[in-house]
Amino acid sequence: MLKILDKAENVFVVLTIFLATVLVFVNVVLRAFGAGTTWSEELIRYLIIWLTFIGGSICVRKGEHVGIELLPEFLPARFRWVLRVLVNLIVILFLVLLIKYSTELTMFTYKNGQTAPALGIPMYWVYLCLPLGSLLMVIRYLADIVDAWRNKQPAEAEPELNGKVGE
Repeated sequence: MLKILDKAENVFVVLTIFLATVLVFVNVVLRAFGAGTTWSEELIRYLIIWLTFIGGSICVRKGEHVGIELLPEFLPARFRWVLRVLVNLIVILFLVLLIKYSTELTMFTYKNGQTAPALGIPMYWVYLCLPLGSLLMVIRYLADIVDAWRNKQPAEAEPELNGKVGE
């Protein structure tokens, strides 16, 4: 199940970055000829917002969110997993609150019928990235807790290549 989610997130991020890049390029070229699109700037902004929240889940999966690494170094190995689980539970609590309040915001926007000025799309589609991205991050943190519980040790970081491909 998580492998399908991995693939979906990766495809979404790649397509979003590609689309935003193409839109920026096309708009720059059009402006060079005295034309331009009125809606592309707004769409790019919304794509980057979606990219941020869905990309947050990828960062959780890869262990690339900002963290304090000094404290676990002072703990014995058998207690590091406890700290990992505790921190993940605190983050999950925050994300659950974010899901709750962002869902309320999204529903409020849906009920009011607010639309984007240039695109004319319903704004609740833009706000939907908050609860969805937060839910994806909760799934990732729960998976990390299960992993920590099974292994009772810190997760191994993905190896860095540091420019030494093939060595």
